[in-house]
Amino acid sequence: MDGHDIYARCAGRGSPTVLYFSGWAPDPTVLGVSKVQAMEQADGGRHRICSYERRNTGRSETVEGTRTPDDIVADVDGVLDAVSEDGPFVLLGASFGGLVASAYAVAHPDKVAGVLLLDSSVPDDYVIDERHGFVGMCSRANRDADALDSLEKIDNCRLARWAYDRRDREPDVPLTYLAAEDPSGRGEVADDPLRKAFVKRWSPGVWTSVSAPHWMDEADPELVLEHLELVRCRGKGRLSGGPS
Repeated sequence: MDGHDIYARCAGRGSPTVLYFSGWAPDPTVLGVSKVQAMEQADGGRHRICSYERRNTGRSETVEGTRTPDDIVADVDGVLDAVSEDGPFVLLGASFGGLVASAYAVAHPDKVAGVLLLDSSVPDDYVIDERHGFVGMCSRANRDADALDSLEKIDNCRLARWAYDRRDREPDVPLTYLAAEDPSGRGEVADDPLRKAFVKRWSPGVWTSVSAPHWMDEADPELVLEHLELVRCRGKGRLSGGPS
């Protein structure tokens, strides 16, 4: 894509296809696709799961400059075109990957059948940080750290606001948010009413607290698969016009 290689993987069968968006990559040793392989093994191929490693991470090539929201969505589009997947999809976002999933959902609402977020970031997070007085993703120091100094080179604040400003395009599909018992060490923010309000915007939006760590896709893949199947079934019912 644009002269650069992006590492992608699809495995399994079933419909709708699941798009897995991995969390933030802190260093070059983190291979985003490897995180989904624990779920693939536990799943035994019942779901078709496609995943990729974002530019500058894992086995994908590096590029110069900060990645824009349009760049991030375009990369997803390019990967899906390359692997001949046209949707609709169930979006599975872990940690920061939930913000990427949310951006894709408002960019292509017609291609989304359902969403499962694993203790993830959401577009409304920058509002949550402001409400609680945290130095969050939109502080100048943190924006520079994310956009300029990190491996990912993504401005989280810009991506969150980009998706939040398009929230009226969120698809009319089911979304489940799995909240870890203590995901971030930020106390009440993990259970913030603004984050729950984001979940309620979906049809239906289900907030579920689970006894699992933040990285539940690696630690408890069976739990994730259980909820993925529920979202997938609701999404198929919505697409077919049948009961969900």
